[in-house]
Amino acid sequence: MKFPEYSERLTNISRDQLLTQLKDQVSEKRYKHVLGVEEAALELAEANQVDLAEASLAALLHDFAKDMDPETMMGLALIYTGNERLKEGSPAIWHGPAAAQIGRDRFGITNPSILKAVAVHTIASPEMDSLAKVLYTADYIEAGRDFKGVATARKLAKKDLDQACLYQMAETIAHLAQERKAIYYESLDAYNAWCQKLNS
Repeated sequence: MKFPEYSERLTNISRDQLLTQLKDQVSEKRYKHVLGVEEAALELAEANQVDLAEASLAALLHDFAKDMDPETMMGLALIYTGNERLKEGSPAIWHGPAAAQIGRDRFGITNPSILKAVAVHTIASPEMDSLAKVLYTADYIEAGRDFKGVATARKLAKKDLDQACLYQMAETIAHLAQERKAIYYESLDAYNAWCQKLNS
């Protein structure tokens, strides 16, 4: 696969430099996952007329904060969002906006589409542009994923990215409910909005 080059308007870092920093930041298992997400994101981006460099950059950044200590992660997430209700969440919620803040501070990313895609890649959002949908789906269906329902998600992603996103939201919420785990309010807001949008 040919990987895109990043222009100066996107970031102050090259793809190779970002990979080097990422490798130092996360576990080997997570690093492999991120590479899988980038590959899936590039395939989805090409199929859905999304800028390949933006898709690559968002994918490589999305889990950059995942292995940070929770306090630091939450602090970065609060700076990015300004939303005190984030404290109701957990590292699973915080690592997206924390990574977006790192992208803004360390890598000079100002593109709002990239930053939002990274920030909401776990919780989703009522309003997601094509890049956000690409990253959200790629994180779910990358080749290393192996769980009940992933084959269905992969088929949907090839046909209809919107339906793939809604399927993922529904499956994620159902899994959390089955495990008796709290569902973050923004994820419920996103699911309800997408149901209204796609079922109306």
